Amino acid sequence: MQNLINNPALDQYLETYNEGGAVFLEGDASKDLFILVTGSLKLLKNKKQIGEIYRSGELVGEMSYLLDTKRSASVVAQTKTKLIRIPEEQIPDFIRDYPDVSERIIHTLAQRLKDTTQVAHGLKEFCDQLPDAVVMTDTQNKIMAWNKAAETLHGRVWQEMKGQSISDVFKNPEEYRQFIEDVQTGRHLTEKILLVKHPHGDKRYVSTSTTVIYDGHFNIAGYIFLSRNVTRLKKLEDNYRKLKSIFIPSFLVITLLLVFISTGLSNYSAGVKILNHKKESFQGRIGQDRHALAEKIKTLPKTPHQEELKHILSQYFQQSQPQQFGIAGVLFLNNEKEVKGAYSPDKDQNQTKLIGTNYSGIPFSGPRKNICKVLSLYRPAPQSPMGTHNTELACQLDGQNGWIIFQLKMGYLQQEFGITGKTLKKLDFP
Repeated sequence: MQNLINNPALDQYLETYNEGGAVFLEGDASKDLFILVTGSLKLLKNKKQIGEIYRSGELVGEMSYLLDTKRSASVVAQTKTKLIRIPEEQIPDFIRDYPDVSERIIHTLAQRLKDTTQVAHGLKEFCDQLPDAVVMTDTQNKIMAWNKAAETLHGRVWQEMKGQSISDVFKNPEEYRQFIEDVQTGRHLTEKILLVKHPHGDKRYVSTSTTVIYDGHFNIAGYIFLSRNVTRLKKLEDNYRKLKSIFIPSFLVITLLLVFISTGLSNYSAGVKILNHKKESFQGRIGQDRHALAEKIKTLPKTPHQEELKHILSQYFQQSQPQQFGIAGVLFLNNEKEVKGAYSPDKDQNQTKLIGTNYSGIPFSGPRKNICKVLSLYRPAPQSPMGTHNTELACQLDGQNGWIIFQLKMGYLQQEFGITGKTLKKLDFP
């Protein structure tokens, strides 16, 4: 490759890029091939650096040409850089005239395959150490990965399940398919208890949570399932709910309940544990979303434009589906607690009217150590002259760079998580 880049016949292809100059950008449809002559380049994904290229003779941009796809990352000059640029339509003739390029492409692909294989092997070793069952599928629900805990939980080995539909492991495949549809649309929680079709005939329940895998263009590429055996807890929860259904204010029921307490106290405690687990999942989700939004807002200018903030907040709803955790809308406040950005998928909520309003007169309740404060306020509503009562969660961003306001549906939170306004104030968010 050194002989190639020093060939005077290639001077016609030479291009020079100053520091900061873009060779191509993420999402571009261009397919030109580049060879680094001098200087260095940095690779950016979502405006964050993920690597660099500095060896003379390195190929750049060959994957877009080989796979006929858009650019998966941006390439920008770190220093003054010289590149040989071969236009897309000239690449076949160029490779024929200079076979060293095709050899370099083969070597690059082989090295990437080796690196990918090592990463995949390491990931499998890691997944095999996890106590929870891990299953990965493609968009057609065909199983692509299956760790040892999944073999134990479902009673089937990897060789038996490779390429099979994951719906086959559940007693009711239609219930599973509805679960996946709900995950995609955000209508329900991403965690659900399903009945497994175990080969030994055991009645086994698993608690399954699902994460959607997106490709570089935010298209769904597959799913990752985490499952654990909750058969015992499910039976205890069923017993707990039965106890609640018969608990009415009558002397007869109280008398009967005393009989059940002696034998069913452990069942009741297990039901409480399940509700506590759901509360913990809500706490964790709020912390996770706060960090994710903070990272995206940090990439904006110090005084971000309203449309930039709206784009980030709307993307948050499209990709993370926070409605399943009772989040109806989200606002961004600056350090002076003035609303600078707002979004809600609910068209009945006119979030635009909130831009420019100020939260400085609203008490931010909660212990000083808590990073999230509970807000109780009334908003004007056509159907109620006195306004409607709202509960919101104000979480301070890292470095005290403003606040994220989560507007909550308390009725939904109480029903799905057992969270009331009183218990919300006691929660500590990460």
